[in-house]
Amino acid sequence: MTFNQGPGGYHQTSVMGEARHPSRASLLALAKACDVDAAFALRTIDQVCGVAQSLESLLDSNGVRRATRKTIGDLVSANVARCLSSAVTPAPASRKRVAPTPKPRA
Repeated sequence: MTFNQGPGGYHQTSVMGEARHPSRASLLALAKACDVDAAFALRTIDQVCGVAQSLESLLDSNGVRRATRKTIGDLVSANVARCLSSAVTPAPASRKRVAPTPKPRA
C-alpha cells in the first residue's frame, strides 16, 4: 500500500463537489442523493471514523516510519474530525475556492 496526499492536497475523489475538505455534511448529502437511508449513512460514517482512529497504531505495528505515520495520522485525524462533527468546517482561507471573474464580451 502506498500513501498519496493527492495532487495539490486534494483527495483522490471529490464528495458532492468538495475535493479538499469533505465533511460529514458532504457525505450525508451524497447519501441522500443516492437514496441511502440517513441512519445507515450516519452509522457507517461513525464506524469508518472509529476504524480510522486506530490507523496510526496499525501503521506503527507494521513498521511504517514515524515521520510517515505522523503525516498520515495528522491528515486522517483531520478527516475524522470533520466527519464526526455535525458542523460544516470551512476550508482555511488560503484554500477556499474562488469563482473565476468572467471576461467581458467584446
